[in-house]
Amino acid sequence: MSDSNTLKKENSEKNVLTLSLQKMATGSFLILIGTILGIFFSFLQRTLIARFFTQSEYGIFSIAIVIFNFIVVFSILGLNEGIARQIAYFRGKNEKKTITEMIISSFSIAMISSILFSVLIFLLSEKISILFFNEPGLSEPLKIIAVSIPFYIFIHLITSVFRGYNNVKPKIYFLDLSIRVIFLLLILGVILLNIPFLLVIYSYFLSIIITFIISVFYSLKVSSTISMKGIRLVSPSTIKTLMTFSIPLLLTTLLNSIMVWTDTLMLGYFDNSQIVGLYNGATNLAHFIPIGLTSVAFIFVPIASELYSKHRNHEIGRTYQITAKWIFLLTIPIFFILFLFPETVTKTVYGAEYVASSLSLQILCIGFMFHTSLGLNGMTLIVFGKTNFLLVSSLIGVCANIVLNIFLIPLLGIVGAALASLLSYSMVNLLRSLYLYKISKIHPFTRGYIKPILIAGILMGFIYYLTTIIAIKIWMLPLLLLLFLFLFFMIVLVTSSLDKDDVSLLYIIEKKSGLKLTKVITIVEKYIH
Repeated sequence: MSDSNTLKKENSEKNVLTLSLQKMATGSFLILIGTILGIFFSFLQRTLIARFFTQSEYGIFSIAIVIFNFIVVFSILGLNEGIARQIAYFRGKNEKKTITEMIISSFSIAMISSILFSVLIFLLSEKISILFFNEPGLSEPLKIIAVSIPFYIFIHLITSVFRGYNNVKPKIYFLDLSIRVIFLLLILGVILLNIPFLLVIYSYFLSIIITFIISVFYSLKVSSTISMKGIRLVSPSTIKTLMTFSIPLLLTTLLNSIMVWTDTLMLGYFDNSQIVGLYNGATNLAHFIPIGLTSVAFIFVPIASELYSKHRNHEIGRTYQITAKWIFLLTIPIFFILFLFPETVTKTVYGAEYVASSLSLQILCIGFMFHTSLGLNGMTLIVFGKTNFLLVSSLIGVCANIVLNIFLIPLLGIVGAALASLLSYSMVNLLRSLYLYKISKIHPFTRGYIKPILIAGILMGFIYYLTTIIAIKIWMLPLLLLLFLFLFFMIVLVTSSLDKDDVSLLYIIEKKSGLKLTKVITIVEKYIH
């Protein structure tokens, strides 16, 4: 009888894990595609503005967008992350009334906050333009951007609500595609009609308004989950619960942004704009490394939160380990190119003058790869409700980054800034991983994960040795990458680094993506232990 119960328990855990992996694979694949398309459209937008308008106008646009994004972070108060987790958590407990109260609370608070910030920026636009930036031409764009803030916040919250229901499509539809595609088309219209620059700012505003209207109609058509029945007034306790969870996330986001800005600002203080440009070239490339991690993180939080509400910590741990391994496998080709051939990459992308940022790029790559290798530690702490620790760890990281920059930039320039980022990011992620292990025993380092890490390190060392013998040209990079990937995955198979859960994930990817992976799965199944 006990054997029968054990077998039922194992089957139940396997079914839950398979379902979680299915949701993760589907959502992550869609988010990755959306993210790549979004980056591409943003690149086209900025290229067109930089090419067809003056440097001053492009600078005004850039400053206006930075201010806009900064105010959005403040206005949303961390509710975009908080509401997604809370919806998924209370879905697991089947508390529909609480979910509805949470949604109403989040929209009410965010709308009030965003309108207040919008009015504030509108009224202070002239002072901000002159006192802070000495740019009178920035005033009108700021007023236009300010009016769009509540609409943009609304779109963000709608995507977060759907995220809580494991639906990632609205994020792709609205944030990745709709706003960016509409804006791109409007920019093309402004250029073709030779309309003054201010119409570019109005185009950005209009793209948000159109997307807002689309998102409202989409929500009314698709969502049947929110019922107002029995809801008269949101209770103070609901608001308190939501804000207690979300405010630390707001502060964490701000601190993470400060970490990103610190290197640039302190390089500008200690050196000059040319050095800042070199460093930003390296950081832009290095930020490609965590794209896979970010894509998985978006869908991981609601799925894991639902499991957590049902006390399925074991399944959360296995999902964490499997996703960490596959994120590493997907990221290693990007790391391979950027880390081993930084001179070739920077020269090809930016020009010969950016080769001086090669060492900084390598250092940043190590930092981001270390972060990626540890898996979704921060997101899992959100799932477990440990937002205060996230805040504390981010505060420690910011302080460390500032101190390290003060000491290292005067000594080493952009290399010092990169080292400061490497050490501070690594410290933050190590703290989060250790704390996560302490409270849940969750970690990514199974035998099946450690072996690919070691294999990748040895192979990269071997190929790096080859590069010291022959001069590398840009056309050689694809060949070397193919050689690396072939050897890497063959050794991964032979050393039995993949298991049955990995095969299950491949089946899911084949089913959801339409890719024909039958031969690959057959080969993998021969080597699993």
